[in-house]
Amino acid sequence: MLWGVFLHFLSVFIPFVCISFLIYLLLSHFKSGAWRKQADKWQHLLVVTAHPDDECMFFSPSIFDFIRRQKHVSVLCLSDGTYMQLADTRKKELYDSCRILGIQENNVQLVGDSCFPDDPSRIWNEELVARIILKHLLIIKPDVVLTFDQYGISGHNNHCSIYYGCRKLLQDGRAPSGINFYSLETTNILRKYVSFLDIPLSTVLTSKCYISTISAAIRAVRAMCAHSTQITWYRIAYLMFSRYMLINTLVDVLPGINMPR
Repeated sequence: MLWGVFLHFLSVFIPFVCISFLIYLLLSHFKSGAWRKQADKWQHLLVVTAHPDDECMFFSPSIFDFIRRQKHVSVLCLSDGTYMQLADTRKKELYDSCRILGIQENNVQLVGDSCFPDDPSRIWNEELVARIILKHLLIIKPDVVLTFDQYGISGHNNHCSIYYGCRKLLQDGRAPSGINFYSLETTNILRKYVSFLDIPLSTVLTSKCYISTISAAIRAVRAMCAHSTQITWYRIAYLMFSRYMLINTLVDVLPGINMPR
């Protein structure tokens, strides 16, 4: 009886895996929809991260879409990795990782202020976060800002703090006009670790997404390998199974603020 149940499971699961993979291959090469038409007009993406390695662990699908279209990508990283007392090393790792992703070193800004310690138990002051981001926006003038949502993908307080800093900018009316603010959607843990199997559902739920090709995903893994001090067994497992290596689904930081689509 158990053997029969197992065979029935395989008869359903294997076709699902194959169909999901085919959908992934198609969607990673062909983009369409009203939101994509608007997104393709953007010339400059600013990714705001909390720590060195966030850029390749979470945001690589969005980054690669801009790089593929030969647009500008900048990274603003607020913490220099002081949690393990490796600030200088992690700064170099960030630059090396961004270079592999296709981002020039002069487009990477590492703040490393003591106000932004790399500590999962610390909540950063949202006003200070907002000021740092605003200062950077006024200098580089991006079309779109992408950061974490209020759940921070992993629940890391530093990640969540950036979202609240961006939201404060928008709520206070201090954000420069014409800039779109998006956050990376946090999914439940099951969806988080099923790799490409999540793509059919994600693309049904929202059109606001970026999907990496296989070659781009491999390049993101190479970028993560540049963060040699951060390579652990659980991060290797993350690279193998996380949906965020293949797809970014976006939500408005503050609904109704972004430009009409």
